[in-house]
Amino acid sequence: MKKSYLFLVILMLIASFVRFFRFTDYLEFLDDQGRDAIVMKRILIDHDLTLLGPGTSVGNMYLGPLYYYAMTPFLALTYPDPTGPAYGMALLGVMTVALVFLLGKEMVGERAAGMAALLYATAPVVMHLSRFSWQPNPAPFFGLLMMWCTYRALKGKTWYWLGVGLSFAVMTQLHYVAMLTLFPSAMLFLYDAWKHPKKRTTHIQIALLSFFAVFLVFSPLIAFDLRHDHLILKGFQEFLTSQHQTSPLSDRIARFFLDLHGRGLQTIVETLGLPHTTMTDREVNTILLVVFIVSAIFIAYTRVKKNKNSTAELILYVWIGMTIIGLCMYRNTVYPHYFAFLFPAIFLVTGMIFAHLASLRKFLLPVVWGVVALLALLNAGQLSIWRHKDSDMKLFRTIVQDISSSIKPGERYNLALLNSNREYRAMKYRYFFEVSDKQPQSQYDYMNLDKLIVVVENGEQPLKAPIFEVQQFMREVKKPVLLTKKSYQGKIIEVYVFSRK
Repeated sequence: MKKSYLFLVILMLIASFVRFFRFTDYLEFLDDQGRDAIVMKRILIDHDLTLLGPGTSVGNMYLGPLYYYAMTPFLALTYPDPTGPAYGMALLGVMTVALVFLLGKEMVGERAAGMAALLYATAPVVMHLSRFSWQPNPAPFFGLLMMWCTYRALKGKTWYWLGVGLSFAVMTQLHYVAMLTLFPSAMLFLYDAWKHPKKRTTHIQIALLSFFAVFLVFSPLIAFDLRHDHLILKGFQEFLTSQHQTSPLSDRIARFFLDLHGRGLQTIVETLGLPHTTMTDREVNTILLVVFIVSAIFIAYTRVKKNKNSTAELILYVWIGMTIIGLCMYRNTVYPHYFAFLFPAIFLVTGMIFAHLASLRKFLLPVVWGVVALLALLNAGQLSIWRHKDSDMKLFRTIVQDISSSIKPGERYNLALLNSNREYRAMKYRYFFEVSDKQPQSQYDYMNLDKLIVVVENGEQPLKAPIFEVQQFMREVKKPVLLTKKSYQGKIIEVYVFSRK
């Protein structure tokens, strides 16, 4: 027991160090983070409550506002500095590492959970999502909670299914791809109901309560949709239409199996931190993927043959398998944050494989632990935190201080940004102007401006940019006057202030 607690302390120290080391220097604060910080600031300072979360990359679909309300207290701790939500996310990341060990210990055994947690603590993909504030980033925590509640429920504690329902309700507020968890959860729920017919009434009650929880969480979105001519519902319909395939069935089947290979590599091997940039990497990773799958199946077969409980394997394999199949149905690019809820499952199965290998011979135990520790160390070595980098936040503050002197009290002004990410409304800069004593107009209001601030990150000529944010000002002013031009980071970033006269 003492060794277990000591290991947990060491694990949390490692997880905390790699998540908080040079935190503000490497803090990612892009357009989405600026947008979120502005919404939280308006909730906190202006008491302007919202029914909507951020928009998705598809049509007029929006997530719910739960993330905003959960992170606003963290912004309050550091306001006007916007780093509070990022600190909250890093703290949640450390907690998730601890829970991979503590909850995983109950599901797959202490040794497997320990190995899984150590690998999880330094995995680059996991680490990246733990060091900045973004709506999908809490998904691993709630995904793990959802799997553990499923495990408890299948072990006879039926009311834990309600925890599954609540976790699902939260995760669908983080990213809509998390709806894929409905399928493994529903399948296991129906299996449990079939296995225990005497608890049918309890299962029905839990299903109704879970549905109510999902409805409650989505009620702000539903209210908004009813007030705005079913805007979000139409966005869903547009998305579903875009996913429809018209190619022959044989082509779709061939494409599915190709996608199965690619999605398997991405969700399993690349999540574990293995390189994947060259064709050789892909070939090696394919072999490792086959080893992973065969080992996982062999472990399950061995446990069933020995009449050992295999509930955890059932849950983990169903989750991983059905998520990968679901991702194969998605026709657009898949990014790691889409399936972040699956991260703990990937590492727990990996921990099981290493633990099984260590149990084959007594001398293998220290060898396997050494390999796991080496892999964790190699993953830590890939992290960007070891390289020198100037703080973006410091740069943004400097720009605001420099440019604010060009804005007179009461003047109507707005911002535009020219960069490769098409972040035209400059939300990452806008936040720092928003919390100053000279607030810009709304990101939707570019009419009748006295001045326009254009931040250029891609070398483009500011007044020739074919975007509404610039061209609306040009249509009204015709011949704007350049008041100020300042360069930063060796002319990588240039800031222009244009005036009507």
